[in-house]
Amino acid sequence: MLAAWNWRDGRLTPVWTFDSDDGTPGNRDYRGQGNHSLSVGDVDDDGKDEIVYGACCIDDDGSGLYSTGLGHGDALHLSDLDPDRPGLEVFGIHERPKHPHGANLRDAATGKVIWGAASPDVGRGVAMDIDPRYPGSECWAAGGGLTALYSCRGEVIPGPKPRACNMGVWWDGDLLRELLDGTRIDKWDYQRGTTERLVSADRFECASNNSSKANPCLCADILGDWREEVIWRTRDNRELRIFSTTVPTEYRLPTLMHDPIYRLSVAWQNVGYNQPAHPGFSMEKAVAQTASNLAASCLVADSFANAQPAHTIGQQSRSQPGRLQFDGTISRRVLENYLSRAISMEGLLNGRGDLEDNIRMLKSTGAKFIGRSLCLWGGEANLVRNLERARQQIPDVHAADPEMILQACIFEIVTTQVEQVAVPEWAFVALGQPIEKRNFRYADMLYPSGRFRDHWRPGHSVPDVSRPETKLWFYFLGASFIDVGCEAIHFGQTELMNGNDRSLDHYWQVLTLIRSYAAKHARRHMLLCDCHVPSGGLLRNGQLLMDFHSFPLRIMEVPDKPQEAILKVGFSDGIYGRSKGGMTISGWECKHLPYLVEIDNWGASRQPGQAKAGGIWVWGYDEITWFAHQSRQYRSGWLRYAWDWVRHTDPNGFLQMPGSRTLRSPLDDMRWYHANRPNASVPDGLGDEDAIRAIWADDSVKSRQRNVNTGTSG
Repeated sequence: MLAAWNWRDGRLTPVWTFDSDDGTPGNRDYRGQGNHSLSVGDVDDDGKDEIVYGACCIDDDGSGLYSTGLGHGDALHLSDLDPDRPGLEVFGIHERPKHPHGANLRDAATGKVIWGAASPDVGRGVAMDIDPRYPGSECWAAGGGLTALYSCRGEVIPGPKPRACNMGVWWDGDLLRELLDGTRIDKWDYQRGTTERLVSADRFECASNNSSKANPCLCADILGDWREEVIWRTRDNRELRIFSTTVPTEYRLPTLMHDPIYRLSVAWQNVGYNQPAHPGFSMEKAVAQTASNLAASCLVADSFANAQPAHTIGQQSRSQPGRLQFDGTISRRVLENYLSRAISMEGLLNGRGDLEDNIRMLKSTGAKFIGRSLCLWGGEANLVRNLERARQQIPDVHAADPEMILQACIFEIVTTQVEQVAVPEWAFVALGQPIEKRNFRYADMLYPSGRFRDHWRPGHSVPDVSRPETKLWFYFLGASFIDVGCEAIHFGQTELMNGNDRSLDHYWQVLTLIRSYAAKHARRHMLLCDCHVPSGGLLRNGQLLMDFHSFPLRIMEVPDKPQEAILKVGFSDGIYGRSKGGMTISGWECKHLPYLVEIDNWGASRQPGQAKAGGIWVWGYDEITWFAHQSRQYRSGWLRYAWDWVRHTDPNGFLQMPGSRTLRSPLDDMRWYHANRPNASVPDGLGDEDAIRAIWADDSVKSRQRNVNTGTSG
């Protein structure tokens, strides 16, 4: 039953009622055709609106216009979906249909099916323009046998369809619509058949509505630009937060609310099961006919991922920096944004330095990727205690900046202390091993041949990743680090541990298990993995095992200039130009995977402070100890030199700034490098945080200038 009412002079008066069971001839054909929502628009071009109610349509006078008999469904979309056909079209779906049109496009004025796709049961369906290679809107649905993405003419578009099948939003600067599902906005990459995360509103404590329907409170063009705003509630139901795009556009269009079908769509969006609002015209056709392609008057340096609440109803929220959103996968752009603000903070979460002052420094410099935060080299007997301390401290870090990624480490070492750590049942289950009540076994992690046994010192060996016990240990560590709040793991010198795993099958297995755990339990449903790659990277059948690579900076001393050092392509085994490419875990391909180079530590030579110690020693020291021995002025200038040299030499590389690191200095017994300004909490701080902040600030300015000069948005 549908009823129309007039509101006049403060009074409601009935106009008409349509009832499929009132005995009116023909009305019974409309029985069971309605949806849990409806659309409204002038489908027969008579200047008055009809109500498209699922598989039927009611005319403006309350009589039935047509009933298709296709039956009930949970989603429908009314618009000019095929701009080459006259009039409007409806894309609809049907539950348990008794016909071959489980998902179909029909003429909105007559109900005639234009094309359909068979399915025994269809739960969701979407129609919107996401692929510029095909005119009009693309259509897809969730139902048995419906695996394809269709053009508005029913053509199967090669490749996958989007996984999200919910709502749409015009967010970025082009005329294509983005995917809106839950608290996420994604950009469909029609060339690769993948998505790029643009917005994750859950980072702002937002939640979606209607359980599995996962809708926002509203999605509509409410602020005057033709792009749409999204309104989500906060998890505590105390605020509404309005998100608006910051991306410029070259298209100038009337506010969508000027279109009557769109305006009515916004009104009925919350009627029953929420559906996206559609205008009564094709966006591409409207631009071609009526809009001027004007360059945006203001270019901003924010990318697609830069979304902040435009308004808050209730308590004022704290603004967040953009271009750093990811969830489940990470785009190259967002990954590189993190790597460009990477700093090594060895032991941040396991007792090195003053936590409060370290957090102050990280926030002050603008650091985003905090390397080696939970850095445990051996010492497994203290593992549980260190994990608990990290669990308590990580919320303090994220309270200062929720965008920060904290990295843990799984190094190329295992000691006899591992036998003091109990194996939890869930680790056995994940590896498919019989459940036992026992501790980890040191001997079962080592190379059977004796290779690298006692490599570091007696009872401190390099594990063999092909051993089941090693995989059990690595999985236990990885899951434990994720549980405390780490979102990245550095896997050390993997190429020392894969002597019996040249095909990388064993590494692939353990990394897949850890990543699967992260997909369910990590804060942003993924784990960023890296390792040192002297070979240039780990590739298995074209698939990159790591999300990014890392390697020592490889600093070359200048023997005839006391204590000076430079960077040079070709020195030792430097990674410059050698980072291998392939398909990433996040689904994008690259010729060279992005990487970090760090000012590394490994010890001291037999002639510390002297030149020509051989190998990769820098004036007889490892890299960080040499660096710490220079004057503050020299360090400041050298950091800027190294930053610029890496960026100019290989655009895939990024310098990981030094923040906290082990030193080995037999001459003066220096034990630790702190970049903090010297203060009561960190009296031996070397004060390099000011140089780091200045370098990153200058880089931000240069990035904005490059974006303006090239006409890009970040």
